[in-house]
Amino acid sequence: MKFAWVVPPVIVVLAACGSVDVPEHHFYRLSACAIPGAAGAKDKIVRVEDFDLAPHLGGDNVLAVVGPNRVEPLRYHRWSAPLAKLVTEVVRESLDESGRYQAVVGLRDRVQADWAVSGRVLQFEQSIETRGWVGVVRLAVSVRDERSGDLIWRGCLSGRVAAKRSEPADGVRALDRALASALSRFPAIEAGDPAIGRPGR
Repeated sequence: MKFAWVVPPVIVVLAACGSVDVPEHHFYRLSACAIPGAAGAKDKIVRVEDFDLAPHLGGDNVLAVVGPNRVEPLRYHRWSAPLAKLVTEVVRESLDESGRYQAVVGLRDRVQADWAVSGRVLQFEQSIETRGWVGVVRLAVSVRDERSGDLIWRGCLSGRVAAKRSEPADGVRALDRALASALSRFPAIEAGDPAIGRPGR
């Protein structure tokens, strides 16, 4: 008996290949800011410890507030490094560049400091509002005597700045300025402003 092998025809469908636009990813950093005010505490060495983040800020996306309880990531718009590290470096560099202190050091610098600054980033989002986008920053900050551990000051530093245009890059610039606005309250801590607290030392 002979067997006949039947090979089914292979139908090849060729689809025309068109170019597909791949969205461009944008990465952002934060800038140190000039802190205004008087002479400062020239005899103090200040240590800036690592700031941490509220849980919803943990990813690498820039965030937008789109409702009372709704926060969404802005696709393709990301921080160039972990946000906690970016904020910590801005706080340290801004205090250092202000010239207000004898020195400003980081957590891992082996120097005995007078004050230790620590904190948590509670808000760092672009708020999409009816009149436009707004950069919103709120930091919970503590200042302690590093030698004794005594609490010198604890409170919130906040800033809110409208973006010039309603788009992510301008929103990040607004966040930069809002962070600078929050950090501008440091001179009030040193001066013992009753509205913000008294350093006590």
